[in-house]
Amino acid sequence: MEYDLGTYPAADAWTTIAITLSLTGSQSGASTSISAYVAGVILSTRTVPDGFFEDSPTNTFLLGGSWQTGTLSTSFFGHMYDVKISNTAISSDGLDVSASKVGEGTCGCTTCYNESTDDSQCLSSCDLGEYSATIGGDCLACDASCTNGCITNTHCIPNVDPLCSKTLITGFDVADCLGCTTGAFRGTTTGSLCSCTANSTYDADSHSCVCNANFLATTSNECVSCKNYLKAGEFNTAVTFSSSYLYLTLTFNVEIITTNFSGCSFIKSTTLSTLGLNPTCTWLTGNREVRVTLGSGASIDTGSTFTLDDDSVLTSGTCTGDRIDLIGVVAYNTVRPAPTAVIQMPAEVSLGCA
Repeated sequence: MEYDLGTYPAADAWTTIAITLSLTGSQSGASTSISAYVAGVILSTRTVPDGFFEDSPTNTFLLGGSWQTGTLSTSFFGHMYDVKISNTAISSDGLDVSASKVGEGTCGCTTCYNESTDDSQCLSSCDLGEYSATIGGDCLACDASCTNGCITNTHCIPNVDPLCSKTLITGFDVADCLGCTTGAFRGTTTGSLCSCTANSTYDADSHSCVCNANFLATTSNECVSCKNYLKAGEFNTAVTFSSSYLYLTLTFNVEIITTNFSGCSFIKSTTLSTLGLNPTCTWLTGNREVRVTLGSGASIDTGSTFTLDDDSVLTSGTCTGDRIDLIGVVAYNTVRPAPTAVIQMPAEVSLGCA
């Protein structure tokens, strides 16, 4: 059953609306009466004879909208301060809000609206599309992007914490914010507001904290340093000796940005120490191949691991926070020679007698 008041409360004003349900009689003589009060004055009463209201777990109770054939067709456009449901009889006393409890701006009224469950709440007389910059200040227009009201010009959610999640709000105060928006966190101090995580900036369009350039969001709600790290298959792990065994060749399937390092500094120290005294590194055309010339006293050999600095060896493309270990294995490109000593001499040797 849908009950329409038949009229509408005054726009841009706080109004108390109460609906009472009265059940009388029993069995065949039962009847249900529904009365509506607006600002403490009874507006209408509708009685359904020979009908008894019965609650059912399959029924839908919708407040502030119209439900038509399983679809929400219209919604209440405005603010609801308080909703109460009572299972005992109530009277018209106290069903209105005194003018002294409504004032210009936030808590600009002379007497705050007190309830047993509220410490000191106040009803602002600002319109839905307005806000007050100071306590008791003038009502100012919200930004056009705030279609459902605002707390400040561009703060479009109904809570004093601008970084509160829109889906975790139960009221206006800090304590009524049950969680922060994406990319934000709250400190352990009671009453602290949500803050954007390090290396991120608030984005009003998405109402979230977005990682800054060169940083990437992780599943733990952090923004970590983000670079164009190599991905699997972009570094050929076979590091080969030249035929002269004087240098090693490393190859890549992508172009490497060589401005991130100098000389052979892209090689990890554990490998660099095996390349001899003062090795040199020369990148060939296209920066997909590098020649590492060994210095005197080099000890690297086939089967040795060749490790690169994954934070220095970068390419262009999509920024990613995932790194892979850049570890190659040294091998010979040709069959390693195995020299043997050969002494050539006649099968028989005769010496003359003295």
